[in-house]
Amino acid sequence: MNAGADASNSTSGPAWIEFVVQDYNSLYGIGIGSGTDYVSNSFRNAIILNSIGTFSVIEGDNSYPMTAFRAGDVFRVERTSTQIVYSRNGISFKTSTLPANSLVVPKVFVNQGTSPQITCSVDAHLNATADVHGTGVQTEQEVLLFLPMEE
Repeated sequence: MNAGADASNSTSGPAWIEFVVQDYNSLYGIGIGSGTDYVSNSFRNAIILNSIGTFSVIEGDNSYPMTAFRAGDVFRVERTSTQIVYSRNGISFKTSTLPANSLVVPKVFVNQGTSPQITCSVDAHLNATADVHGTGVQTEQEVLLFLPMEE
């Protein structure tokens, strides 16, 4: 499956996107970015999990290989005022500077396997909706489900 989704709204305020690793067989990226394409360099800041059990941090055209992950790990990409904080199981492992007032848009792409359930929080004044764009390649029927969070 080759698919991607991004929010149709953006924010320059605090925001985060989080997911729990479900398996070792999927290849996907989750983070923030811009545009409507779903390749790794379309993400400004993301965590990419691959099907060999390791992950990387992507920042634009730069890739930073990290270590192995485990099923059940909770990853988060969080934007504070001018920083992006990457964390695993509640522990920060990388921080980057982000220009003040830059817009962030939650994004996801799946190249192989399935995407885990994603939780996202953005500025309370933002009404986020999702646009799903196929890549034109269909290997099997898949469904992306977006559920509202309870407050």
